[in-house]
This record gives sequence, structure tokens and C-alpha cells, in this order.
Amino acid sequence: MKRTPWSDVLSKPSQYHLLVGHLHESFGGGPDGDYDTNRLRFAVNLMMRCCTGLALGGSFAVQGSRTGGEPQVQVALSGSEDFVRLRTLTGGHPAERPPWKAGGSFVLRDTLHARLLLFAGPPDERGAGRRARERAAAESEERSLRWKVSARGGWG
Repeated sequence: MKRTPWSDVLSKPSQYHLLVGHLHESFGGGPDGDYDTNRLRFAVNLMMRCCTGLALGGSFAVQGSRTGGEPQVQVALSGSEDFVRLRTLTGGHPAERPPWKAGGSFVLRDTLHARLLLFAGPPDERGAGRRARERAAAESEERSLRWKVSARGGWG
């Protein structure tokens, strides 16, 4: 399994299968604004974890899209078996998607989301968010120490 940049996939779409997940309003608590960025990001991360959990044999790429104003997650897979396995996991059905090798689509509802979470596991909360919180806490403490020192009129 090798993650491939989406730009590489677009340069040769006839070598990939495309599975498109349409975000239902029930997914992720409903739309979160005009661009629906948080739900879309969450859906992309979920599909990445699903691809990792399936231990795909070929390469894959995942991206969020707002094609036609509708938020959707697009997954491109090089292997036919990988495509069938992911389409089966998502409950997807075949769909024509020229110029892709094959196509499929599914609707990402709350019920499917719960099933995929059981398979893929919860999101990893240790990443950049943790580092940003630690950095903010350190900066806050430094500012409070500076205030205490200046309030007493200096260091001594």
C-alpha cells in the first residue's frame, strides 16, 4: 500500500478506480457552514484510516471535493481487488466514471460512519493539535510570569 499524491492520479486516471462518497446531512452533526470544511476533512481522514486498515496491495489517493457544490470524499485506488474491498466496506454500488478504470459511489451517513469507525478506529488526537495546545499553554504561562514580575516592579 502506497499513498500517492492526487496530482499523480489525475495525470493517469485510466489506471485508477474512483470511489466517491457523498456526505449526507446526518454525517458529522450536519453542515458546519458554507464550505463544510470540518466535515469534509473528517471524512477524508476517515477514508484514509479505512484504506490503511484494509492493508491495500496497490497505491491509493484520497481527497475532499465540493463538486457541484456538494461535499464529497474521493478515493482513487490502483488495484481492482482493493477497489472491490473498499466499495464493499462502504456499501457502495458501481457507477460509471469515465475516464477512470471503474467507478463506484456511496453515501456517508451516520450509520455508515459508525460502522467505519468500528473498522478504522477513532481519529488520532496526538498530532499537531496536541503540539499546538502545549505551545499555547507554555506561551500563556510565560506571559503570566512576565505579568507577575512587572507587577512587582522588577526582579528584586
